[in-house]
Amino acid sequence: MTGSDEQMHAFTVQIRREDDVWMADCPALVACTTYGATYDEAVENIRDAIRVTLDDMRDNGEAIPPNDAPPSTIAVAVGA
Repeated sequence: MTGSDEQMHAFTVQIRREDDVWMADCPALVACTTYGATYDEAVENIRDAIRVTLDDMRDNGEAIPPNDAPPSTIAVAVGA
């Protein structure tokens, strides 16, 4: 799909620093995870990963999840 036929989707993406890379994942899309050497590269890579995941889902006749709401964030204290 390209041009005016392309439907826009908005998904929550979580990005975090792990060791020497930036990890990015889209919780609404199972196994849609990637990384980048920089924050911007991780954002670009997760955008591509979401696009590929949605294309695969369409090709396999799977339903595209609805645009999701922002996640709730809580603090959890864990003793060492």
